Order: sequence, then C-alpha cells, then structure tokens
Amino acid sequence: FLKPVSRELYPQYYEIIHEPIDLQTIREKNRKYDYKTADSFVRDFDLMKRNAVKFNGKGSPLANEATEIYDFVKNTVEQ
Repeated sequence: FLKPVSRELYPQYYEIIHEPIDLQTIREKNRKYDYKTADSFVRDFDLMKRNAVKFNGKGSPLANEATEIYDFVKNTVEQ
C-alpha cells in the first residue's frame, strides 16, 4: 500500500485494477491540496480498500489490512 504496484512485477494488477491508488499517491495529492473535501480524501482510501479486495479477494490478508486502514481513516475524519 505504501507505493504504486510495480507494473513490471505485477502486470496483471493493471489489467484488473483500472484506477490504482496507494499511500504515496494519496500523500502527494494531499500535499498539493488536491482534496477539496474530507470526503474526497476518505474516498481514495475506500478506493484503495476496494482495489485490494478486488485483486486479492475478500478476506485475504491484504484486503483485511486495507479495510483496517480505511476504517481507521474514516473514523478519524468523522471525529
């Protein structure tokens, strides 16, 4: 989740995931003030979660970790 998925190592990822996102990209977007609302910020974490579930399968360790990250961010923003 830290950096974009390697196209060289996992070309099939980009055949399945058409809108990739990762923490580095989210950080860069945040630094550039690309997020105009808290909801748009949270949506990228939701996208990261959905991508992990779609590629790795529901209940997989990576999908579960992405879900935990999303839940943490969503709950923190809502406070």
